[in-house]
Amino acid sequence: MDKNDICTITIDDLNSYGEGIGHVDGMAVFVRNTLPGELAAVLIISLKKTYAYGKLLRIINPSPHRVSAACPIFTQCGGCDLMHCDYETQLNYKQKKTAEALGRIGSFHTPNVQKALGMIDYTGYRNKAIFPIDKDGIVGMYARKSHRVVETLTCHTVPTVTPQVLDIIRKYIRQSKVPVYDELTHKGLLRYVMTRVSNSTGEVMVCLVINGRHLPQRDSLINMLRDISGFSTLTLSHNTKPGNLILSEKISVLYGKGLIRDYIGDIGYDISSLSFFQINTLQAKVLYDTILKLADITSDETVLDMYCGAGGIALYLAKHTHNIIVGVEISKSAVDDAKKNAELNNIDNFQIHKADASKWLKENHPNADIIILDPPRKGCEKSVLDQVLNVHPKKIIYVSCDPASLARDAKYLCQNGYNLLNAQPIDMFPLTNHVETVALLTL
Repeated sequence: MDKNDICTITIDDLNSYGEGIGHVDGMAVFVRNTLPGELAAVLIISLKKTYAYGKLLRIINPSPHRVSAACPIFTQCGGCDLMHCDYETQLNYKQKKTAEALGRIGSFHTPNVQKALGMIDYTGYRNKAIFPIDKDGIVGMYARKSHRVVETLTCHTVPTVTPQVLDIIRKYIRQSKVPVYDELTHKGLLRYVMTRVSNSTGEVMVCLVINGRHLPQRDSLINMLRDISGFSTLTLSHNTKPGNLILSEKISVLYGKGLIRDYIGDIGYDISSLSFFQINTLQAKVLYDTILKLADITSDETVLDMYCGAGGIALYLAKHTHNIIVGVEISKSAVDDAKKNAELNNIDNFQIHKADASKWLKENHPNADIIILDPPRKGCEKSVLDQVLNVHPKKIIYVSCDPASLARDAKYLCQNGYNLLNAQPIDMFPLTNHVETVALLTL
């Protein structure tokens, strides 16, 4: 097999990125937009020592689980990975992905992984989306594994109002002739547009990321945006640094309060440009209800929520129990949001500390019956896990957006006295390869 060869390949499985896996001469070939059981004509576009990448030319024998992609730019855009297969297959894939990571990385021989909890209707599930703007004024999504912007006129994953916002931004760029940022020269003003849409109230926030201090013809843009149903606030994120960081900590409000309100269950959250808030509001309730069920908090138990962010999980638990829920979070803006949201919901059995998780545990020697870990994608630092082991809670509930880091950390905890009872995948990101998992570990 050589580069530029055209091969007929049978797809055997999907990898962790949702790419099909086939084999030629004993070498694995990864092919996007294919499904297990399919026979495909594939162009070899990249050849490594032990594997290759192929580009799908055509499907010879399609899978019975293949469906027509709802998006006209699905094959170009990097936003969705699994739009070409039916939803039941997506859920089965996410269950299998979690189980395989726990088995391969965590050495759990028979991990008890439940069926992924999905949605009845996942159209427009993303309440937040960020769209890059390229130097030619194209607004859209990055192509897969690149910084080439693909024009996004419609999107199946965002509310219908979001493409309307993008159309106005395009019109504003044409009319104002505002310079668009060029990441190679670090010149130009407009970098990204972020939209946040409340699932509960319909309020719309627009945040423009700019390489500067001021936005030209701001009143003109505001007037155009006011034609959009639900538009309530416009903010600027002043990011003048080169690199891949999107939002700067420096935010200014041009119109409205700089906040929108959304609800998870009966808990209200005021959301700013920088607030961490689950991207899928409906599935966030499924996630929080799963945590609440697994925690099964009794009247005398204490709960610690490490990496608690803006208090999403902690506030939800506090609302459903009289116990004190203690959160630890290092981000000042997240801590401020958590305090405000506790006050908004009249929750007085919630405490939060701005601190590094490992350092706070080491210095405070807390007594905790239940510890919730909800780390970033890379998982917990070993120092955090060691301090959790010192606390020795009866239950650890680990919330993960990456099965690989979950498997690694769960393995370490189980090597030190815990047992992995079960893992519950939740489909927070339909049409993509991403999966959220809640795992319960007990002594």
